[in-house]
Amino acid sequence: MGMKMFVASGVFNPADYGLKVGDMLDVICVGGGQGGGHEPYYGGSGATSSFGNIVSAVGGSPNGGQYINDNTSNVGGCGGFILGVNDWGGLPTSIVAGTYAPSRPSVGSAGANSPSHARNKYEGVSFGGGNTGYGQGGGGYGAGGGGGSNYSGTYGGNSGKVEYATHKLTTLVAITVSVGGGGAGASDHGNGASGTITGGGIGDADAGNGGYNNVGGGDEAYGGGGAGGCVIVFW
Repeated sequence: MGMKMFVASGVFNPADYGLKVGDMLDVICVGGGQGGGHEPYYGGSGATSSFGNIVSAVGGSPNGGQYINDNTSNVGGCGGFILGVNDWGGLPTSIVAGTYAPSRPSVGSAGANSPSHARNKYEGVSFGGGNTGYGQGGGGYGAGGGGGSNYSGTYGGNSGKVEYATHKLTTLVAITVSVGGGGAGASDHGNGASGTITGGGIGDADAGNGGYNNVGGGDEAYGGGGAGGCVIVFW
């Protein structure tokens, strides 16, 4: 039994790990997380992670993701993926729009809606979305960044999708691995930049950069950066 985890794009060469034709692979792909919004703008989308043409997982976006922050007063970032944890992910609990009422995350690695509370119970485990003065980023790979204000129309970023596949090796040809970077947070100048498979989106003034390669989403006054994704291969 072996495992290889990619936090940046690269190549999986089966021969490097002593694998042979007929061996089975189990693959997890986690897309990059969306950056946090800043009313009226959206955080940038996370990029897609993929393992060849075998399995792919899209990044969090304004209308999609593994967890979707559909409450516009919900400025905590959606939770990301943490290897070995059964209750990763989830949505933050909501606050009353236009107030500073604090709120803890409802489950797993979701972000809280107040900097006075822990981001999530897995704080410090893995690399999550960036924090702002109003909302905390989610924890884990592909987590959303925190929102940059507490007004209706601002919300924390959605998390990247998580997809699984089992693959039987029919050749030992190297497989291209793409890891999606997190989206940048929004600023008061516009929407955040999307992540790519070579890095996180670059934030405007006072907006967090997207995460990538075990660097978490950036903390900033406005939207926090989304977390980078990952690809994990087991055999």
